[in-house]
Amino acid sequence: MTVITPKTEPRTASRGPQMAGRAVACTLESASAASHVEVIKRFCKVILGIALLSATAVGAVALKSAIWISHFNY
Repeated sequence: MTVITPKTEPRTASRGPQMAGRAVACTLESASAASHVEVIKRFCKVILGIALLSATAVGAVALKSAIWISHFNY
């Protein structure tokens, strides 16, 4: 999976000649792992944002309904 960045050139292309095969595989795996971590972090931030917004909406509805129900006591 690739990460969308302002750079159009891949990181490996800017390093010049290719390194040894195992080192290249290791750097590609670590770059891939880092991109997966970033995707997971972004996903968690979105989920937490949605949870915060939904909790705020639930709180507002609960407050409005508590005020509305209290009018029946008079």
